[in-house]
Amino acid sequence: MTLDPLLRKLAAINQALSAISAETCTAAGCNQAVSKPGHKLCYEHWKANNAQPVSAPKPKPQQSSSPSLLSATSISEKLEISKHKVNPILAELGLVNKERNGWVATKRALVTS
Repeated sequence: MTLDPLLRKLAAINQALSAISAETCTAAGCNQAVSKPGHKLCYEHWKANNAQPVSAPKPKPQQSSSPSLLSATSISEKLEISKHKVNPILAELGLVNKERNGWVATKRALVTS
């Protein structure tokens, strides 16, 4: 047996195996191959069906009606640092204490000059 008939047989077997294993997308009008075995949609249709909803942007904090009060968030925005670092800094300065339900201003912080 020569090499040419063997190559033709291998090519025919390869083509038959490809036809068996290659599934096409089940979306209407789509003939693309499904890239993952066991799936029924091509990547584009799978992506369209499984797209995560786009969440609305978070609103910016509104200014307090009382301009004399400050929040950790407003301080962090003015100083351009993380809002999570503000209260520990204020605690080091003796202006707030960590309580069970959050941060509480000390007497030192409440004294106005």
